[in-house]
Amino acid sequence: MKVNLSNYRVFLSYIDSITNLFTDIDIRNNELSQLSSDKSTIVYGNLSSVFPEPLDLRLVSIKSKLPLLKMFEKSFNGDDSISVSCADNNVKISDTSSEITLRQASPEFINNQYLSIDEIKRKLIIEEDKDEILSVILSSTILDRINTISHNFNSMNLDFNIENKKCGIHLVSSEKTDRATIINDLDCVTDKKLQITFSVIPFQTKFDGIIDTKLYYKEIEGKRISIMKLNTNLKGIDTSVYIKGTII
Repeated sequence: MKVNLSNYRVFLSYIDSITNLFTDIDIRNNELSQLSSDKSTIVYGNLSSVFPEPLDLRLVSIKSKLPLLKMFEKSFNGDDSISVSCADNNVKISDTSSEITLRQASPEFINNQYLSIDEIKRKLIIEEDKDEILSVILSSTILDRINTISHNFNSMNLDFNIENKKCGIHLVSSEKTDRATIINDLDCVTDKKLQITFSVIPFQTKFDGIIDTKLYYKEIEGKRISIMKLNTNLKGIDTSVYIKGTII
């Protein structure tokens, strides 16, 4: 199929922004729906606005493939479209001058395999309309602070501390000597006292706008479950990110 050059650039920017979460990509029928390599996060994005036809694309070691895909970002001889062809065994990318063929990975060799909507629901367990305890908009400034502090603290976790129907978002350094409060006194509907820890890696994604953030909590069969959902427009693609929390 022919892909408009500007749309092709959106696709590359989108994939590049989430390579901190995945080693491989598995796109089916224009949907990227995958579990992160550390098993903490699910990302769902629909690429139908980018590709005029259904795309099924499976590539391993995506970081090493991106420089090859980016070769076609610049138009050649004024051509404003890129040809993308995905077969069972290979992927071909070409413009008016050059062509590159990459091996289309077999599904069983993909580290971050595609998840259907039903598979996502089974993994999450929570019910969004019943289990929400916190809703907050995270601005680009807040996201930048989380990114900067977590890198300098060498911290892998983002803590949500809940007490008296208020929530604070905190980061603690790996040595436990330094501490940062990102936001405090957020309204929370539960009166339980909870510390919920999330992997900070999803927040280090190259977000380019605000994030509508929802926090869910439920107790079922003696287990406590917490999920965070990030809704955002990532590089022009509407995207949902689900992160599993650890309750301390």
